[in-house]
Amino acid sequence: MGIVPPSKSSDLPEVAQGHTAMADYQEYLDFMYSALEPLNKKNVELAETTDLVADIGLSSLEVMEFIEKIEDHFDISIPLNILPDVNTVGELARKVQELNP
Repeated sequence: MGIVPPSKSSDLPEVAQGHTAMADYQEYLDFMYSALEPLNKKNVELAETTDLVADIGLSSLEVMEFIEKIEDHFDISIPLNILPDVNTVGELARKVQELNP
């Protein structure tokens, strides 16, 4: 029996790597959808393109509480300086994915 070297992620087919990344992204989206549901007073359909302030109508306090909920759930810290660049649920999910390798 020979020693088999551990496989590297680059040994995996591209489809498998992409699938794993998408599963993580989908996990972030699903959590955000469920966490936003009680705040969705306008009952808009939640999607990646849903704007947190313009569509859902979150106040600045609600945005900060939502960010805190994400931080607690995924055990990460979201720097406040990224928030001006985040408008939609999808943009926030991508940022959380980047912060949580």
